[in-house]
Amino acid sequence: MTPWIRLERTVIKVAGVDRFSFLQGLITQDLKKLAKNDALYGALLTPQGRFDHDFFVTEDADGYLLECEKDRVGALLTLLTRYRLRAKVSLEDLSDHYAVVACIEPSTPPQAADIVKLYQDPRLAQMGWRALVRLPFDASGDLSLYHTRRIQLGLPEGSLDMEVGKAIPLEYGLDLLNGIDWDKGCYLGQELTARTHYTGILRKTVVPVTIEGMPPAFKEDLYLHNTDPSAPRHAVGKMLSHQGAWGLVRLRLEVLDQENVILEGPDGARLTPQTPAWRKARG
Repeated sequence: MTPWIRLERTVIKVAGVDRFSFLQGLITQDLKKLAKNDALYGALLTPQGRFDHDFFVTEDADGYLLECEKDRVGALLTLLTRYRLRAKVSLEDLSDHYAVVACIEPSTPPQAADIVKLYQDPRLAQMGWRALVRLPFDASGDLSLYHTRRIQLGLPEGSLDMEVGKAIPLEYGLDLLNGIDWDKGCYLGQELTARTHYTGILRKTVVPVTIEGMPPAFKEDLYLHNTDPSAPRHAVGKMLSHQGAWGLVRLRLEVLDQENVILEGPDGARLTPQTPAWRKARG
């Protein structure tokens, strides 16, 4: 039996004759590529190029389905409504009808009558499969297994890791996770995002870490472990989400150039950086 895991995500439907031009001008992905892909991963940024929402985009007969964070569906609907202006577009929250589930096994799950859309995770194949399903749906898998897998692979998860209105998408690897299309036209926040990309000026990145001790809280400062207690300490990173003995941290790039790096949290926890799977895959 397929171990489906229900995720804390939901679905918004974008329909209407102007749906393509409306979304195409807002998000970081090129919707034309849905013709060759079951799903796309993309984001909606602020005008200053900072993270606002991320989502997976699929398509049905008369609209686009945005798989987004359930706790922030109202904020996303409000934002899309603000940008709709005179576009002939309808927006519908399908939270009462659809759920989002994942299967972190590599083999293709069997199709079932309640599955509306089934697709391999477009960020990394190692994350397995996702599906939009009609409610009610039996998904008894442990959510912690999903978060452990994505943290081990170095995958940020929406606002659990990326601070809304402040996070720079390229520091979190969204471009290397197939979340940004560099060949499409303009989108919200495109100018500053492209400038960062083409100048190559990045100071931080996200990496998974193994944790010994009590995991630091979200956004707590991390320091290089130093055996000399009298030596001055300077923060080199911040803690993001964690699950069990694994976590994600946002770390200064120059730290990764050092050998045998060990980080330390404010309460003495030791964190050992690992190479994200997406960096291994793309060099």
